[in-house]
Amino acid sequence: MKLAIPIFILNGHMLIITISKECKMIVAIATNDKVNIADRFGRGAGFMFIDTETGEKEYLDNTANASMGHGAGVQTSKLVAEAGAKAAIGPHFGPSAFGTLQMAGVRIFHGSGNIDKAIEDFKAGALEEVVQSNVPSHSGNCQYK
Repeated sequence: MKLAIPIFILNGHMLIITISKECKMIVAIATNDKVNIADRFGRGAGFMFIDTETGEKEYLDNTANASMGHGAGVQTSKLVAEAGAKAAIGPHFGPSAFGTLQMAGVRIFHGSGNIDKAIEDFKAGALEEVVQSNVPSHSGNCQYK
């Protein structure tokens, strides 16, 4: 989308600046089955990347990072940020994943259950933004529900 913004300057002359605005928002959601949100962000078998403008979905495998003993949160978060996500949705974010996403400028939202429903809620502004990690450090393959 392009916006034309008139800016008035001295002597009544008008300068018009055209700004190209990127409306695309890519949201990353960890999943084990491509339908539901995985319980742990860094341990999902893969990620659904959803373009909130077009609804287009793309799956990216994460099994190599998910099976790591330690460091899955950081590696997974790097993968998500490098893939262009501007937001991530999930129920549990460890301190490493949370910090890495935050430093990359990826906003984090709490959500669980069905991926399509979570995207609807995200677009409606109904998901709560996560402001801090919600699981302990170095949790490895522990399960949080």
